[in-house]
Amino acid sequence: MSRISTFVTGLAQRQFLRQVVILMTGTGMAQALTIVAAPFLSRLYEPSAFGLFSLYTSIVSVLAGVSAWRYEVAIVLPDEEEEAGSLLIIAMLAVITMATVVFLVALGFGISGMVPFPQGEILHVIGWISLSVLAVGIYQTLTYWCTRRQAFARLSASQVFRSAGVTATQVTGGVLHTGAFGLIGGQILGQVLVSFVLGTQVWREDRHLFRRSLSMPAIRKAAKQYARFPMYSAPQTLLNAISQNIPSFLLMKSYGATVVGWYALAVRLIEMPLGIIGQSLSQVYYQRASQGQRRGESLYALWKRATLGLVLIGSVPALAVISFGPWLFSVVLGDSWDAAGEYARWIVVWLFFGFINSPSIATAQVYGLQRFLLGYEICLFVARTLALLLGVAHLDALGSIAIYCLTGAAFNLLLIVAIMLYGRRKQIETKVVSTMSSQPVD
Repeated sequence: MSRISTFVTGLAQRQFLRQVVILMTGTGMAQALTIVAAPFLSRLYEPSAFGLFSLYTSIVSVLAGVSAWRYEVAIVLPDEEEEAGSLLIIAMLAVITMATVVFLVALGFGISGMVPFPQGEILHVIGWISLSVLAVGIYQTLTYWCTRRQAFARLSASQVFRSAGVTATQVTGGVLHTGAFGLIGGQILGQVLVSFVLGTQVWREDRHLFRRSLSMPAIRKAAKQYARFPMYSAPQTLLNAISQNIPSFLLMKSYGATVVGWYALAVRLIEMPLGIIGQSLSQVYYQRASQGQRRGESLYALWKRATLGLVLIGSVPALAVISFGPWLFSVVLGDSWDAAGEYARWIVVWLFFGFINSPSIATAQVYGLQRFLLGYEICLFVARTLALLLGVAHLDALGSIAIYCLTGAAFNLLLIVAIMLYGRRKQIETKVVSTMSSQPVD
């Protein structure tokens, strides 16, 4: 019996690694396109253009993160495919509703009501926010559906497609000297195209399932059963998005668009190599952890392997940036980006702990700890905001970024420890239950 168990465990681990590699391949190719384009974009666009682009993407990130009311995260959890299909329909309806509301708010209150710190060129494109929210929300929902269906090759290909569209448009815009228009336009085009292509593929293969799921009683039941996601996970995600993107607004107000450009590109270039593995592993891990939870398995061993693996992988690029950040940025991007390398030394500390934190967040979602995550996010939001406000009031730009990044790193570490202790306790409980159930009854 133990040999069979060992064989099954080994087979599952090999399948897990194969799925991670499939996603890593697509993610790596997509990120490689962006990395190759970075030296060209940094010379085609001024840092201030990247600052305006960062302001736009910050607004979209905050709104798109909750556009499906977090019902998309629940798609992976149900036992029945029809129930998961009902959740996908709920998520899609929520995305359409949110995009419509954003459009109406922009129309009714005007540009100045939506952007706290309006800056030049961005005023002409801010009306496209609703389109970006729609495209990103649809893509996120379809991503979780593909994760449930283990269609990782499809997700891998979609990431390459999106990156190619964004990069080609942004480089063309830079050659034509369109300023921030080129960066923003490329982002919008890539989002719309990949959402359309992935949506077409999913509909072609699963349309019969969706038609069976299109039942108002079933939709109402699923919405009620997974109400903890919009109730707890959506506010948590919103606060996280605001606290991650608030530097773009406060740095813009206090130091100007150029500083925001340095900061934004540093974050983007550090996230890319870490994201090649982190994003791929997180998607596969979430599907595998959800499957294990449905079977009544302990998730601690899976969490431990995933987290330690990310620590080993992320340490090398993190140490490289801390040691050689300014030199690397100057050589690759040009002399005008030396300051971005200084910022990167602090940013990489925060992003490293965020990188190794992804299995903990996925595990908390699977365990149903949405209320705990909301409380954690409230504390993180308050701490980050106070740290940044303190920084812009008393420190220079580098000091403000440093205190913000160290605060984020500390909270990520605290969450990892909390999930480790919770998972260990659940493992012990599972062993006790298993031992009691295996004992013979007199």
